Amino acid sequence: MPLLFCLVLAVVSCGYGFTGTGAFPFNIQKLAVDNVQNRTAETGLENTVTSDLTYELTRSGKVRITSTSEAEGILSGTITALNEITISRSGTITANARRVQIFLTLTLEDNEGNILWTANDLTDFESYEVVNDPAVTEANQRNAIAILSRRLAERVVNRLTEDF
Repeated sequence: MPLLFCLVLAVVSCGYGFTGTGAFPFNIQKLAVDNVQNRTAETGLENTVTSDLTYELTRSGKVRITSTSEAEGILSGTITALNEITISRSGTITANARRVQIFLTLTLEDNEGNILWTANDLTDFESYEVVNDPAVTEANQRNAIAILSRRLAERVVNRLTEDF
């Protein structure tokens, strides 16, 4: 029993906390999410990222998503790049796996246009399998991009609600 008490005391005293457990910054309770701009050749990526950001913010329960006219804060951003590299080959020209990487920049402004928070070049990557059937490979790539978008959205909400 004393060992358990010491362990609990050590965890609590070191300031340990779960990521994203704090309140939304600057006491913003109503947030508008602008459509993310897409500077890549990947059609529809902006819709996927915007949708995932909106979903994760709603799921967090820390803010209410609303229109720009009613919002206390506006989250906007740009997908600055989408890169792909081959990570595995079965010969000099035949790829077995590729890695897709997304770069995202976000800004949180108040309703007067003052910048409250920025995140430059948020990035993550996901690998996918390359097969002989181009349709399957494309589906694998789309799935990897969807996973990336969700993971980036989760990280954004966690960064916005960190409570240090």
